[in-house]
Amino acid sequence: MGTDFWTGRVILSLSHTGRDNKLIVIKVSKMNKKAPFLTDITVRGYELDAFNHVNHAVYLNYFEHARWMAMKKIGLQELSDAGLSFIVRKASVDYLKPAHVFDELVISLWIEKVGRTSLTFGQEVLRKHGHDQQVLAVGEVVAVCIDAAGRPHPVPQTWIDAAQFGQDPEENKQEE
Repeated sequence: MGTDFWTGRVILSLSHTGRDNKLIVIKVSKMNKKAPFLTDITVRGYELDAFNHVNHAVYLNYFEHARWMAMKKIGLQELSDAGLSFIVRKASVDYLKPAHVFDELVISLWIEKVGRTSLTFGQEVLRKHGHDQQVLAVGEVVAVCIDAAGRPHPVPQTWIDAAQFGQDPEENKQEE
């Protein structure tokens, strides 16, 4: 198994940048609770604290790594070319069980909510145990889409599509 993989099929979507009226084509895959983005990580020794388990702050690094890998798959370059980026506004983590050195982990990521200018990501850290997986931590991250001047910008349609693809549209209504 590779270091990351994408579940679901690829679809094409057009996104209007709004700034210079050009259209960009971005590949989109589904990324919702029913079909999350997944990436693998092995716990490294320097991530441990004095109690021999992964330090609580490291889980935020795991979550961020998964978001970067997902953005790479959805179209980070196209987002950047349009002068847009996502910045974290809020992050919360519920720690359930410890992870230890050399544990094989899966970081799960999905879009929980789509706002006018923000995305709420749900995330989990799971430990692989044969065919079973134990949930070690559950997180929620709110990221705001901004333009090159740092002003809030509407979430690009490709991200909205990623959240809604394969789900009941009533579950994913865009918030005002």
